[in-house]
Amino acid sequence: MNKAILFLAGGASQRFDGDKRFVALPSGQNLFERARGIAEDAGLKALFAVNASAMQRLVSTSFAAACYEVKSADEGMGASISESVAHYADDCDSLLLCPLDLPLLQASTIQRVADLASQQAIVQPECKGRLGHPVAFGAVYFHQLLTLQGDQGAKAIIQRNADQLVKVMVEDPGIYEDLDTADDYLKLFGQPLPVT
Repeated sequence: MNKAILFLAGGASQRFDGDKRFVALPSGQNLFERARGIAEDAGLKALFAVNASAMQRLVSTSFAAACYEVKSADEGMGASISESVAHYADDCDSLLLCPLDLPLLQASTIQRVADLASQQAIVQPECKGRLGHPVAFGAVYFHQLLTLQGDQGAKAIIQRNADQLVKVMVEDPGIYEDLDTADDYLKLFGQPLPVT
């Protein structure tokens, strides 16, 4: 099967002081660099759905070829998903969808989700009773992802197809611990947001 992980990075970081996608993590990497690294460690190709401002910063980097500039990014997560899935659908039998802002997500979790992905399945990790990302959608669900609009995420599709959902139990709170604010940076890493 041809599988890839699509990192959703079309948001405007409205609750963050600056563009969180390019903030230095304690490792020295930004979120794009870390995401590509863990995807490669999991044996997957990393793809990125970005807005125009991110594309301007990435166009002259090694990320450019893996980025798709979402024209409808300002409309919300659902619009970003539907447009980027339409762009990549012909190249994949299964797509793992994942927000970019999960800086503690482990490569082993991505690999476990990918290992169970199939054209007919939806696969989602669970840790300590909480579901998270990435979520693998087989090709039979792509047409449903294409109907998403505005800020509507893929949760409704998962619920509508609950009988096809495969849950993967992991010891990885990184599946849901996202980086939305400067306070989150302190909570996740135990140190304040670096001054730029």
